[in-house]
Amino acid sequence: MKRRLLIICSLIVAAGLHAEMLTLDECQRLATENYPAVSQYDLIEQTTELSVQKLNMGYVPQLKFLAQATYQSAVPTLPDALEKMLTMNGYDVKGIRKDQYTLALQLDQVIWDGGVIEAQKKVARAQGEVQKASADVDMYALRDRVNNLFFGVLLLTEKMELLDQVETLLQANVRKLDTLYSGGLVTSADRAALQAELLSVQQQRIQLDYSARACKKLLGMFVGREIDSYEGLQKPALFEVLPTESRRPELQQMDAQLRVFDAQEKLVNSSVTPQFALFANGFVSNNGYDIFSNMFDHSLRPYGMVGVTLKWNISNFYTFRQSKKQIALGRQMVSTGRETFLFNMDQQTGQNAENIARYRAMMEKDEQIISLRTEIRQAAESKLAHGIIDITGLLQEITRENQAKLDHSTHEMEMLKELYELKNTTNN
Repeated sequence: MKRRLLIICSLIVAAGLHAEMLTLDECQRLATENYPAVSQYDLIEQTTELSVQKLNMGYVPQLKFLAQATYQSAVPTLPDALEKMLTMNGYDVKGIRKDQYTLALQLDQVIWDGGVIEAQKKVARAQGEVQKASADVDMYALRDRVNNLFFGVLLLTEKMELLDQVETLLQANVRKLDTLYSGGLVTSADRAALQAELLSVQQQRIQLDYSARACKKLLGMFVGREIDSYEGLQKPALFEVLPTESRRPELQQMDAQLRVFDAQEKLVNSSVTPQFALFANGFVSNNGYDIFSNMFDHSLRPYGMVGVTLKWNISNFYTFRQSKKQIALGRQMVSTGRETFLFNMDQQTGQNAENIARYRAMMEKDEQIISLRTEIRQAAESKLAHGIIDITGLLQEITRENQAKLDHSTHEMEMLKELYELKNTTNN
């Protein structure tokens, strides 16, 4: 029994978790968290870090192992007179063997690489920032899709509410018409016309309901929640978009690409710089540094060497100017793309501002039109009751009043959409 009560209480609590209005900001937040592409950020971070760690291995001492077996067609020999003299004095002159065997270890440690590794690390990090900015652009595009669905559901909901009002109004007039019909003041055709109009309104309501369900389903897929589990969608309040500097992710992506070019230029500069390194090697061989000793003893013996090396790849100068010019052209392309983007964005914001002003002016007229249409419809109802007009005249006035209300709702939603588009265009 206690377990059943706990289950029932849990169900009641779960049902009430979303018994609230769902805002557009909350939709945007949930959509961002639910969107599969959000996992790219962690993957980009891990990939960049692995690339940097791999490049850091260039500072670690490099150890190489070598095993070698060779056969030479000729080897150094002693002059015949010297060899005879040594033999007469009891020395066994075997000569250097033509088959030689070596086991060696080579240790290299970078002292100065001309800044190549640091430049490569900066390139890797800058490329990671470009990838993150690209993911930001993809996430930014998600906003418009969520906005369109959110306002689509709101507009369909308001249309259904208006049709509900029309249906209530028609039902009230059906009841009035039934009384007039009983008194012989109207014909059955008038009564049928009103009932047909009522059925038409109910049919439109069904169509809007199915459209709203489809939009809610799509919106629910984006936010990862059932939209019907909320009390409803909260219509955003009107607000002003103040002109500020744009923070669009596309601009940040271009800035990140410019930083890649900066890092690449440093890498090109460092590629023509001399590099210094320490080395140490040790090996065991039957043919070492002491040639004369090798002529008398063919056993394997240890040898070693330490020193400093200078490496300067002069051939990198062949492509140095071309590489620098290629980077400069890349910068110019990004700068041109930035100017084009800002130009188009200015055009878009100007169009949004014009549309907002237009819808605001139209809404002021809508309110006046609704007031007048309501007054005319009420007068038509009174005239019908007194037999001054027929049912067709009343239906026309009901339709006009409903259309005026529908125009007002449409203009309001369109203005809200324009406001959010303007906000998103500047990313403020």
